Amino acid sequence: MRTYLALGIKFAMTLFAAAVAALISGLTDWWLILLVGLVGAIVNFILGDMVILPGFGNIVATIGDGITSALLAYVIIIRQWAGVSVLLFAISFGILVMIGEYFFHRYLKGKKLSTNPLE
Repeated sequence: MRTYLALGIKFAMTLFAAAVAALISGLTDWWLILLVGLVGAIVNFILGDMVILPGFGNIVATIGDGITSALLAYVIIIRQWAGVSVLLFAISFGILVMIGEYFFHRYLKGKKLSTNPLE
């Protein structure tokens, strides 16, 4: 149950970062923003929180989550929406995710929430 709480918090944080990045870049397609938030949260949870965070620590996981988020956002958005703003969205989304992930990882450690899906 604690894993679902952590995943829910991560999704809300990632969706918020995508919405703020959309406001910065001028992206108005909210379905793409929802898709970026959902895919980003799931991929970062599996890769960043379950694999990288336990083995390498908060800083490496945070940087990895930010880069992964930016690349995922770019790949998802560029197929639907062309222009310079796509790069602005991807970079701002990656930076916002890094900031959020840094504090999220500290929250996970402090509350002892698990990233093990079997718990």
